[in-house]
Amino acid sequence: MDWQAPTAGSLRTSFHPQILTCMRVHTYLLVCLLFLPFSLLGQYHWATQSGGDGAEATDVAIDAFGNSYVVAKFTGTTTFDGITLVEDGTVNDQGPLVLVKYSPSGAVIWATPIRGKTASEIHGVTIDANGQVYVCGGYDHTNDFTKLDFGHGIILEGNASTSVFLAMADSMGTFQWATRILATDAPGSQYIIPYDVVADANDGVYIIGEVLEPVDIDGQSFNTNNPDRNQLFVAKYETDGDFLWFRHTDNAGQFGRAGGRTLALAPNGGVYFAGTFTREISYEGETIPPLTYSNEALVVGALSAAGALNWWRWVENAGSGGQAAHEFGVDGAGNLYVDIRGQGNTSLMDTAFFASVNRYLVKYDPNGNRQFVKPMFTSGFQGIQVHTLLTRPDGTTYAIGGHGTSEVIFGADTLPVVNPYGEHYFVAGYTSDGTLLGVHPLMDSTHNDLNSGVFTTMEATSVQLTPQGSLLLTGFFEGKAYAGADSLDSEGLVEDMFLMDFSPSGLWLTPTTALASLPSTTWHVYPNPATDVLYIRSERPFDEGVTATLLNLQGQTVLQQWVQVEDSLSLAHLPAGMYVLRLSAGRAQVSYKIKKGR
Repeated sequence: MDWQAPTAGSLRTSFHPQILTCMRVHTYLLVCLLFLPFSLLGQYHWATQSGGDGAEATDVAIDAFGNSYVVAKFTGTTTFDGITLVEDGTVNDQGPLVLVKYSPSGAVIWATPIRGKTASEIHGVTIDANGQVYVCGGYDHTNDFTKLDFGHGIILEGNASTSVFLAMADSMGTFQWATRILATDAPGSQYIIPYDVVADANDGVYIIGEVLEPVDIDGQSFNTNNPDRNQLFVAKYETDGDFLWFRHTDNAGQFGRAGGRTLALAPNGGVYFAGTFTREISYEGETIPPLTYSNEALVVGALSAAGALNWWRWVENAGSGGQAAHEFGVDGAGNLYVDIRGQGNTSLMDTAFFASVNRYLVKYDPNGNRQFVKPMFTSGFQGIQVHTLLTRPDGTTYAIGGHGTSEVIFGADTLPVVNPYGEHYFVAGYTSDGTLLGVHPLMDSTHNDLNSGVFTTMEATSVQLTPQGSLLLTGFFEGKAYAGADSLDSEGLVEDMFLMDFSPSGLWLTPTTALASLPSTTWHVYPNPATDVLYIRSERPFDEGVTATLLNLQGQTVLQQWVQVEDSLSLAHLPAGMYVLRLSAGRAQVSYKIKKGR
């Protein structure tokens, strides 16, 4: 086994991502905030959000034309551009679920609500080659008022335990059919929940999730031999909603449990899957031997189009905590890219090692043969967390995650810590052989106003590749956030969904663009957009101040001024447009993109 530390990136990365608003210490993830350095903003395209009383986006899919489809759960009165939806717990409401279509530039085209009980959830969305949109989620019902209503007479009845729904809509947002998998035991004692959905080119639609106790599909019973032990399941349907098959793991010992989380299409017409399990499980007669440790282990594998197990591999580790499953990457040749957690003794089925860092990148070929296992970074006291992966057809893989409150070294690149009490997020890139391309800070929770109680929360839930080669990120936020020249504001302590488009190419700093950041200082630059005055304030003052230089987009200096701890720049004489503000002290500097209004 070839164990390698990541190779050096372009240059040591050290800058201060700037964010105007007060950020919650446990803030999760945001890519492309307003006061990120200009090197990242050059890759930013657009951002949009919902409005009103709140919405949480859970997944996004993109069609061949670059239109995106987001599934979300909303509450109260929620707006998507000029479309208003109401979920108020009455017989006349429209929620709580919604499918929203956006243009390639981020404009809302339509928003189709799904009416049901407030506890209903929507988890996955995918698109087939004909532009048909499939969504999946979980729902439970106790009376006629709370049936799941997709409009145009398409209604699903259910029972008092959480069951599966799978539905298909056309490109105009009109649902054509909906079907269900019913949990059949006593209310509240069992469930079946889908977490992901994919559609292949052969009229097949797959869902994956977790099931506890027996279920019913069109009068057929499944999962009847696993009392009190949740299991991983995969089900397949035709594109017209007809049921094809249902497969699941089984408890092969005393405490075998499992759950499925994510799917991707495999070259053989079947699917790759990922999930977690404990102890000893089996699938169609093939058993994973009892694990050495009691932590949750990761399982990845491939199923044929008929549901047969082609192969599966597993990873377990000692120490505190276990493995987790989320979006993984698949390249154009069908190779699979997965991140795993390293903690003490770590085992990959046929090999074991003592982990030097807490996160590794693993590549499997389409037959399940492991190609490499490589550390995703070089060193860091607290390590990193990876929230999602995305792989391009050429095998270039992007990992998005956080690194806590200690510096993390990626080869020659270092992720700095601006606020020792906050969290910090990054995107890292790797070639198809696992070589580190570079790393770039994305966000840090520097600004927490503990006195006023004003915070901002962000969580990213899915990232996809657009036909233009950019990345599309969705999730939800609370409070205020900034993306390029766009300001996002949920207007209070509610959560709104966001959708952002940015290009990862050119993200990594180069020797000609990487500069030292202003030491031990966080700067506030506001408002943005600005009109007549731009204010500049430092949290921790320099003894001698800094030089503020304002440049137009042709690189010409239009204003230069020495600024103190708290100062301002007059912009009244400048025409409206985009500018770059550069704050410098000696050889250290940081830049911001500024929009000047009329």
